[in-house]
Amino acid sequence: MDGWQETYYRTEEDFKARKNKVLPYAVNCMEKQRIGLLTTPLREAGFTYAVTCHGLPNQMTSFLINLEFKKYAKILYPIHFECVNDRVYTIEEFLDEILYKSK
Repeated sequence: MDGWQETYYRTEEDFKARKNKVLPYAVNCMEKQRIGLLTTPLREAGFTYAVTCHGLPNQMTSFLINLEFKKYAKILYPIHFECVNDRVYTIEEFLDEILYKSK
């Protein structure tokens, strides 16, 4: 499965059948050098990194993050993906409003 699929579906079969979908959060880091501000707390919280989604990895600064699956994937355009609250969070917004409150 591609990385974005792993953040929406538990298994390959779920993806193929388009069932058991769980929406992730979309987070835009804006700059490549800021990615660690997001990925470090995610790893410390036990999240695993899904395979990078199709695109140009060096241009990707956005992520899909699923709290239920504890998975995250790097993506190119977060606005193109269905996500919680139809909102693209900044790193700070996601950490303060979502990740740290869920602990």
